[in-house]
Amino acid sequence: MIQIHQQELLKRVPLEAIPEWFWSSQKSYRSCLSRRIETGVRNIIGNILVAAVEIARGLFDNERLALHSEWEVLLTDVPGIGKVHGPVDFVTASVSDGVDMEFLMEELDGTDVQAADPLFIVVEAKRQQTFDSDRAKAQLLAQLRALSIRNKDSRTGALSDGTKWSFWHTHNHEWYIQQYTVKTKSEMHKLLGLLAYLVAGKFPAPESTSSDPIIFIPEN
Repeated sequence: MIQIHQQELLKRVPLEAIPEWFWSSQKSYRSCLSRRIETGVRNIIGNILVAAVEIARGLFDNERLALHSEWEVLLTDVPGIGKVHGPVDFVTASVSDGVDMEFLMEELDGTDVQAADPLFIVVEAKRQQTFDSDRAKAQLLAQLRALSIRNKDSRTGALSDGTKWSFWHTHNHEWYIQQYTVKTKSEMHKLLGLLAYLVAGKFPAPESTSSDPIIFIPEN
């Protein structure tokens, strides 16, 4: 299981670090937006991820961190699975250097943004009826394995229906999991604290080898 030093995490990401706009927008999304199909779910998840990215930008001094949607995983041959490819719902990644961020996001309306290496991913945002399906989990794990082969050994991703979040981390061919159910402001605070780390690529590592062991995995 992914382990979290919860008290220390909430010190790093206090309630005041959450953008003021988030609480009212999340309430409006949940009260006004139908979630009968997955598009409605993605809007709620996207709102949460945008808040997490905004927190992470300040926490880790990375103004080029951004949320990207419909990010394509290139065709990758994954041992034991086969060929994996296709879009994931959301990816966080820093925007490639060279162009001013304000110009990219405002003047060019965010349409010409080039992502660097992908960090945290949210794959297959699901309706409540399909959240726990084996197929959804298989798709997430296959995409994480593909990205771990192409980029880094350790990867972290999530499944979510907007209320339930299932986090999966692969390290040295082992899988680690952490699950959250978010229904209260306190639970959302904890989720956003964790997400602020993950969207910035601060993935779990064995506690003895981590330079900042807020989120860690058991020693092998």
